[in-house]
Amino acid sequence: MDSVHNDFQRHLPYLWSFPELEAQKSKTWASMSKTYIVESMTTGCLAPPGPLDRAGGRQMGDVSTIWALGVYELYVTGALGDKATALLWIQAIWPSVKAALQWQLEQCSNPESPGLPHGLVCTYDIEVLEKYPTTAYNSFLHLAMMKAVGSLAELIGDAATADVSNKAFSNGLASMHTLLWNSTVGAFRAFSTRGSPSTMPIMADCLYGASIAHSLGLGLLWDGPATDFKSHLASEAAFNANPYGLVVLTGRDGPMPFASIDLTTWGMAGPTYGYVGLASGQLGPVDALDFARRFMDNARSRISDQWNLAGLYSGANWTAYSANDDAQPWCTNHYGMPLTHYYLHYALSGQQANIPEGRLSFSPAFPAPFRLPFFLAGASGNVSQDEQKKVTLSIAFGTLTLPAGGLSVNGKVYPQPINMKKGDVISW
Repeated sequence: MDSVHNDFQRHLPYLWSFPELEAQKSKTWASMSKTYIVESMTTGCLAPPGPLDRAGGRQMGDVSTIWALGVYELYVTGALGDKATALLWIQAIWPSVKAALQWQLEQCSNPESPGLPHGLVCTYDIEVLEKYPTTAYNSFLHLAMMKAVGSLAELIGDAATADVSNKAFSNGLASMHTLLWNSTVGAFRAFSTRGSPSTMPIMADCLYGASIAHSLGLGLLWDGPATDFKSHLASEAAFNANPYGLVVLTGRDGPMPFASIDLTTWGMAGPTYGYVGLASGQLGPVDALDFARRFMDNARSRISDQWNLAGLYSGANWTAYSANDDAQPWCTNHYGMPLTHYYLHYALSGQQANIPEGRLSFSPAFPAPFRLPFFLAGASGNVSQDEQKKVTLSIAFGTLTLPAGGLSVNGKVYPQPINMKKGDVISW
């Protein structure tokens, strides 16, 4: 069975079409967990598969965090039904949320990385990032979890948990400034080190947690100017780019036993680069989508194998390690990592949704005229604006219900209540 971290990479089409399935998975993971959320509902991977519904796996930096983000996602996208029904569902699993929060905070108590998760493995496991005190990838997911749990706590009236989460967010953010932000370079360090750093490691996809948080209306998590994202993304483009996307890691300090792995191209990096570039307003659509396009063009046009989207592709100069293997599928075939490209739909349309609270807005990355798809739990359609600024929204699948004033596009509010079904169209 998929692990939590891998499942989340590919889950959006299921959320949009089968939201009940996503809610069921979330509750099942909770039922199998006592403190931290278990990695998988059954084990296997490098060993024979274990029995179904016998959970196991590792204690990770992107499992409890991502599971909690998934709970909040179920709420804001409308996957749990109306507000009253959704709050009952959240209250039923609230003990699991609090247990996961407590475990997460315990991982942030090491003095090497106060306020940030210490020494945790993540989905980038073959990079062995857990040997460093903390990483930007795990830390952004930690901040996102604190925001999500704080918001959930406020929804159900748990002021104490909201306060704990909000303070943990502030403490973690302060440590990120100290341990992971390099103000001279204008970029986030891939990881902190125990001694004085000898190089500046840059990890593509380290902003994954920021992109997820923003897609849920929680912001990009960083309190510096938006230009900090521009300068960080410029470092990724300068040091990690190749003709086929972004390699995972450059500038690892000390000996380089992982050189061949560091130079692999991973499927999540391009979408995260594009999402943060668009959401922060620092990149236009063409530049933001460049590395995502390179990755998909390699699979689609050069290798001609879109059926097998791998998680990792060999590097652009792979002949130093294995002849004639440049940018070929290298590991984890038929994998979920490339499917984080779906998040770019949210970034391109500027979609921000909180359906139980009656809010849906769009701030597209394109000037009018445009026509873009939108996706919610159990509903999808198109939103467009013509040269005269007339906005049109249509439903292709499912239903959409919003109160008067709950829908806006580029700040232009639709004044009437909405109760739409497949085939319905409104314009204003």
